[in-house]
Parts: sequence; structure tokens; C-alpha cells
Amino acid sequence: MEKIKFTPQEERALRRSGDLALGGRMKQSAIAVSVLFLVLFILAAFTVRNNFVTMAVGIVYIVLTLAEKLAFIRIIAVYRGLAVKLGKALNGENP
Repeated sequence: MEKIKFTPQEERALRRSGDLALGGRMKQSAIAVSVLFLVLFILAAFTVRNNFVTMAVGIVYIVLTLAEKLAFIRIIAVYRGLAVKLGKALNGENP
């Protein structure tokens, strides 16, 4: 049986796939960022009473949320590629 050639991202994903605490930490950080920006957005709206500042805080939140989603999409793609390679290796195909 040939050894499967993994990319560096796939090797890292494979090593971290059994770490259940990683998912909890990612969920906690996502919740913390959302709550932090919600509080900041509400405070900016009430204290500053300036639409530009409120809009700027909203834009920062949108950019950070977008970055988080893009990172999630990237790691899902890595896991899918890893699953395909492992499935092909189990079926005796050339991965």
C-alpha cells in the first residue's frame, strides 16, 4: 500500500481533528467577538449619536465576521480533501 501524500494543511488538520477542545475554543471566541461588538455597537449608538461612528463599528463587525466565515470555509475544504484522499486510499485507488 502506497503512503498517502498530504499537503501541510491536510497534515495539520489531521493532527488537530481529534482535538475536541479546539471546537469549543473556536465557538467561545466567536461568541465573545459577537457579544463584544454588539455591546460596542450599542454604546456607540447611544453615547456618540454620530451615524458615521456607528456605521464604522458596524463595518468593522461585518469585516471580522466575513474573515471568520472565510477561515471556516477554508478549513472545511481542507477536511473534505482529506476525507477524499483517505477514502480513495481505503478503496485502494491512487489518491
